[in-house]
Amino acid sequence: MTKQLDDNDIAWLNEYASSVTDTFSEKFGENSDRFKEGSQLVERFNASIAEVKKEAENTSAQWTKRTMSFALLWHYSKTKNRDS
Repeated sequence: MTKQLDDNDIAWLNEYASSVTDTFSEKFGENSDRFKEGSQLVERFNASIAEVKKEAENTSAQWTKRTMSFALLWHYSKTKNRDS
């Protein structure tokens, strides 16, 4: 089951991603002779974070769409003239 992320979760994720990116970009840069593909690892990390956020947005949009559909159906069922 996918957990719907709220604003606090997204804020934490952004802060975490920024911290990880800053730290490892610096470490990989300082030791580029040892970490030849360090920037590629940071790019993959950032792509993963972006995917998590995208999935969270899609999940939220799907939930909103389902909720709206249910609300409209419920409203229609309560307002429809049942005698016709």
